[in-house]
Amino acid sequence: MPTISISLPSLRPQMLVETVRAIHAASAGHDYEILAVCPFGIEGTHVVHVAESEPRGNCAAHALAWEASRGDVIVAFSDDHRPEPGWLDPLAAALAAGEARGFPFAGGLARPAVPWFGAVYGLYYPYFPVMTRRSVLAIGGWFSRDYTAHFGDPDIGMRVWRAGGHCALIADSRIVPQPVSAEQDAAVPFKSRSFPRDMATFLTKYHRDHGAGFPPDMGQINHDYDLKHLTDGTFTRRCAPRDYYAQVAAGGG
Repeated sequence: MPTISISLPSLRPQMLVETVRAIHAASAGHDYEILAVCPFGIEGTHVVHVAESEPRGNCAAHALAWEASRGDVIVAFSDDHRPEPGWLDPLAAALAAGEARGFPFAGGLARPAVPWFGAVYGLYYPYFPVMTRRSVLAIGGWFSRDYTAHFGDPDIGMRVWRAGGHCALIADSRIVPQPVSAEQDAAVPFKSRSFPRDMATFLTKYHRDHGAGFPPDMGQINHDYDLKHLTDGTFTRRCAPRDYYAQVAAGGG
């Protein structure tokens, strides 16, 4: 049985406590650690507090969690979601199958309440990535500190595809989003103000090599599709969404 490291940044103490409690309730029978990256204290069984004296956004926090982790598998999580019971059960087999199909591999946790997936430059990427340690090492690391609060997951996806691997949804590993109040949302200051810089960083890294056929419109470059467009859990249509939908309408999708 692999050891599973759960990367969990938070700036919201009560939400973090509730998320940790939910992870415990849903993860029976597994060897796991929760890397709680936060500027406040937290203790508990399976919890490793990764102190963050000066928060720099979720991408840097996930990077800190990776550096402190010991697991064979690492899972990205957030304090505004809760896992469904048994969510860790499918991971070992799914990751082994994914890596056998094409290495490196990044799986994505499923959100049944959110019936869409993300694709960047026409390639599926996992909103909540799950990878083995060896796949992470093969792409040069976990979340990149090049970003503050956005594009960490598309960047992982792009690095996997660039390395000759692939990404796919792990449909049986399910998580559920939780409501966040305006007060709770305000406790995360990086989300609103860092988007333009993070977007510019992402475009600088990838648009020259992967942007052919994609207009300079982030809604076309990074697009959410209905789950029905997945094939074998993934999506590899290297064209802008407007062109893809035209192909589907013409019967060629």
